[in-house]
Amino acid sequence: MRTPMPVPHQELDLPTPSESWLKNTRPFDISLAKTEPVETRVRDFSRSISGILGHSRYSRNPRRPAGPVQLLDRILKTWQLGQLEATALLGLEPSDEGYVADVLAGRKHLKGRDANDRLGYLILMRMALSEWFRNESVENEWLREPQEVLDGKVPMDLLLEGSMENLLVVKEYIDAATGW
Repeated sequence: MRTPMPVPHQELDLPTPSESWLKNTRPFDISLAKTEPVETRVRDFSRSISGILGHSRYSRNPRRPAGPVQLLDRILKTWQLGQLEATALLGLEPSDEGYVADVLAGRKHLKGRDANDRLGYLILMRMALSEWFRNESVENEWLREPQEVLDGKVPMDLLLEGSMENLLVVKEYIDAATGW
């Protein structure tokens, strides 16, 4: 039988809100809201946050790659892959290797929903593998060994074939193996 989780105010011994406190609160006054469209407020908020964090397409430093692209660069180093392999992982043609180099250097932004989806899946796979193995060399060995569940195929070879289907097969296998 599970023990119930303590309520935060009981755990920290904080007072609970009283009815008098609730009665004294004012309802939200819509006239205090900005009259700008929601899209403008969201864009401005995104710019201010990304400027502080130093990443995203609204970064103050146009030569610095976006956060997910920095993670891709880290994944490439961890998995000991080059720009040509990055091109395949992102589902691009080998002739796009120069574009990938520009993206990794922060000179261009990664465009296209497919490439951004692939990048997201790669990040999730790397996170799951890093928790599972905790050792990059063991992780690299595993990625390059035939796996019985994948019909004896090597996960890295499937990833480098460049198809979204293979990427998702490897991701599902990693998710099932790691419990993600």
